Amino acid sequence: MRVVVAADRPVLRGGLAALAEDAGAEVVASVDELGLPGVLGRAEADVVLLQLGGDADLDELADLRRRLALPLVCLVEEGTGGAEVLEAGASALSLDATAEELRAGLEAAAAGLVVLDPRVRGASRAPTASRQPADDVPVEDLTPREMQVLQLMARGYTNPSIARELGISQHTVKYHVTAVLGKLAASTRAEAVARGIRQGWLLV
Repeated sequence: MRVVVAADRPVLRGGLAALAEDAGAEVVASVDELGLPGVLGRAEADVVLLQLGGDADLDELADLRRRLALPLVCLVEEGTGGAEVLEAGASALSLDATAEELRAGLEAAAAGLVVLDPRVRGASRAPTASRQPADDVPVEDLTPREMQVLQLMARGYTNPSIARELGISQHTVKYHVTAVLGKLAASTRAEAVARGIRQGWLLV
């Protein structure tokens, strides 16, 4: 996973680079926001990781996203900015995301999925502005067990792996997977995960 990190101050860029490397990413460039379009013309990367300041201009973010060919993942403070970041066409993770969460979020964004950390404000509004097509299909709430199964599906677990993780039988896992697909009106596991993300239920 090749990442370009961007922030308005050198100390923040250094911190972002360290976070990305802890998450197993290769940092190919470190720039401020104004330098992003130029450096992306020279550096091969899969995703851009941007730390937003508290006074970030979301109109400028939307303009930046339009000029970038790569997916953009923004780190924001918990409780602020999630829906606004999505409306600008980017993905949103909490500044307190763990290395595992950051790695999963970057990989999901690079794969074309919208990423919204449920800890940031506006998670329930995720479907309105994702890079995925909007869904008009009504979605039923999942039970706590079904939510666990969906979260493990999002992490790529197979049915046998889910059974071992949750301490239940594969037959029971199959039952829950079928229920999740039905409630999300999904025909595949990938589609169910994508819809779960758009509902703001998952940090993939």
